[in-house]
Amino acid sequence: MTFAILGASGHTGIMATRYCLRCGHNARILVRDPNRMPALAEARNGGLEIITGDATDPRAIAELIKNSDAVISALGPSDLRTGYKVHSQAALHLSLLMPEEKISRYVAVSGASLSVPTDKFSVRGKFFSGVAHLFTKTSTHLRRLLDDKRGEYEILTRGPLDWTIVRPPWIVPGDYERDANITPFKLAGSKVRVTELAKALVDLAIDGRFKKQAVFVNSV
Repeated sequence: MTFAILGASGHTGIMATRYCLRCGHNARILVRDPNRMPALAEARNGGLEIITGDATDPRAIAELIKNSDAVISALGPSDLRTGYKVHSQAALHLSLLMPEEKISRYVAVSGASLSVPTDKFSVRGKFFSGVAHLFTKTSTHLRRLLDDKRGEYEILTRGPLDWTIVRPPWIVPGDYERDANITPFKLAGSKVRVTELAKALVDLAIDGRFKKQAVFVNSV
């Protein structure tokens, strides 16, 4: 398969790109500055194509998704330097452009502070979600980020794509130990290793689980 990956120069995006290549897939990645991308040993045999551009630019998105089978967004807080609409604008462009390329599968990273109507929190989940919301309320930056991610969710729910939004709690460094726990209705843990989050994104893009759902993910 060929994956188009946004936010590929961030920690999660780099790990997702590496996992794609390691599994024998191809990766087309969109980065604003190619110099920020580290040399990937997994790319020594080819399979990696770098497109320079911004996730809010429909021309860059159109170029990125050409000849791809699925799209993964690992856009993170650092991508907000171009404004506080990067997630929602990227989702809007993808909703319009992916059908033209006959691509339907889209998997995107959001955050545990994003609530959706289908959520059913346990006591533990309510605690972790409450902490996430508290941090969001005390930071203008985080509030704007959450508003952008809410906008992304609303665009996707109204659009034609087979999307899955992945909501991690704290993303921490660490080597892969086991597949992350993915739950559609409730937050079951306080952290996820970046390696396990990246693998979950790619696996979901391949197997098509949890279509049109916003799921939680955590390390176990």
